Amino acid sequence: MSIEREVLWSPSENRSTNTMLAKYKSWLSSEHSLCFDNYQELWEWSVDDIEFFWETIWDFFDVKASKLYSKVLAKKEMPGTVWFPGSELNYVDQLLRQKEITPYKIAVVSQSETFGRVELTWTELYQQVASVADQFKKIGGRCYQFSNSMVHYLAISTLDAYNTYSKLLRNS
Repeated sequence: MSIEREVLWSPSENRSTNTMLAKYKSWLSSEHSLCFDNYQELWEWSVDDIEFFWETIWDFFDVKASKLYSKVLAKKEMPGTVWFPGSELNYVDQLLRQKEITPYKIAVVSQSETFGRVELTWTELYQQVASVADQFKKIGGRCYQFSNSMVHYLAISTLDAYNTYSKLLRNS
């Protein structure tokens, strides 16, 4: 049974050609000679050739890893598969790479009754995370007061100390 629905909104041509999905489709065309006329075709390919689809996602987003994966899928079972076995990466490294692309664009906006509105650019966020991470290294990864949860969390994550941070949050 097919239901026809009225289209409530469509993006402008300019808006739709500047989406990440449009950029990905263009990249697929230029890098792999894969062309899709619409989203449905892209989706079908992503499901039919799941390993290659996810490999292209890795490549398109230029994922940086300290250890590269041995293959995309350990086994083709859902649920239960292991994605990109053998790879090692830190998501904070992925996130903070944005400072190289848009260093002065706003990355974080926070609002509090105490400090009002605070905006951090990607460069400022990176600098604060690096500074706090250095302090954590100096004190052995321990900190008992958090003045800026986002920066502290990212700084701790760069040190792979998430469990320490979680314990501190539970005990504070």
